[in-house]
Amino acid sequence: MWLFHNLLNLCGVKRMSLYDEFIKEYDDGSLQFNDINYRKGATITASLGLSNGYREVDGNLEWGYVRIHSGVDRAKLNDLGGPTDIVISPFNFNRSKFIDYNGVVYGSLTSLFNDKYGFEFRIAHMELDKILILDDLKQEKPIYRDVKIGTAGDYGLSAGEHTHTEVKSINEKSEVLEQILTKKFGDDVNKQYSEQEVLAYYRTTEKFSGTSNSEILKDWQELKSNRGCLFINKYLYRYIDYDNSQKTRYSTEHLWNGL
Repeated sequence: MWLFHNLLNLCGVKRMSLYDEFIKEYDDGSLQFNDINYRKGATITASLGLSNGYREVDGNLEWGYVRIHSGVDRAKLNDLGGPTDIVISPFNFNRSKFIDYNGVVYGSLTSLFNDKYGFEFRIAHMELDKILILDDLKQEKPIYRDVKIGTAGDYGLSAGEHTHTEVKSINEKSEVLEQILTKKFGDDVNKQYSEQEVLAYYRTTEKFSGTSNSEILKDWQELKSNRGCLFINKYLYRYIDYDNSQKTRYSTEHLWNGL
């Protein structure tokens, strides 16, 4: 492969970049990704970034606190009058993995890896008996585009049937996904939440509506520290992972036109 690429270079043949390969494989160049299937029509109930959520207080989980939401939640389609609910593989993935958390936190986690483009596509809360390709996932097989995976679920820490979807870089970042976001949203991708945005969001919650600026910003800094957060906005979230490596999670909502 190395010799082939060098022969191309010597002959003056320009190699297609990984970004161009991704666009050729999955888009028409408009960056709308209209032909990508996953959960089209499913209402987004929580975006990546600042979000209302649970927090552990005196050993109990209490709703209404500000949290860092590392993915995108979508409701079950037929609960909202939409078409029959199904979760479909949006891309080609060369390997996969499955973890059963025995009903805790994620409940279950389906991980689909695209090593070529440098990202992992993660789906949480699906019920085990509703996952159609469970054996393939347990055997870590490749999962291809448009394969039916299962349906939205209520397994784990969940307030109703839905999917929690995360896109996580395999290394520090996925250059292809970074390029897509930059081409779509420009310099906004590199702007972290401002103090004003943080304060305004906190005050939309009942628990922080009457809290002082200094108390809110202290809580925000503690929240980021506890999550190992290095940078966050509505497009992406850079953080220190459990193995002390730096990773990035991306918003499927903004990357792929509400995917």
